[in-house]
Amino acid sequence: MNEAPALTSTFGTSPDFRAGTNIKPALISTFGTSPEYRAGADIESVLTSAFDTSFEYRVGMNIEPTLTSKCDTIPEYRDGTNVESALTSTFDTSPEYRDSNVRQRIVNTCLCQYF
Repeated sequence: MNEAPALTSTFGTSPDFRAGTNIKPALISTFGTSPEYRAGADIESVLTSAFDTSFEYRVGMNIEPTLTSKCDTIPEYRDGTNVESALTSTFDTSPEYRDSNVRQRIVNTCLCQYF
């Protein structure tokens, strides 16, 4: 048979390589964990951030993982909603964020001089 040997990465592990299949080996990141890799599925592995935690990733859903900001807190993230997470300003307070079409205003902290 004219089969080329499979090269295994030295900096990470790879799944079993079966001769005759067109499956590329998946490289597992050394700086984060990735979900299980199943041969034959068209699912890319997700890298978990090493500097913060991410929400649970469910295989088969078209939801990108969100990164939690360390500089401040964000509102709850609910699956299936098209609501972007709002970052609260650390240099001043901001009004409450409502689920309507109201833009978030940032309070100006500069001092005004009156003549």
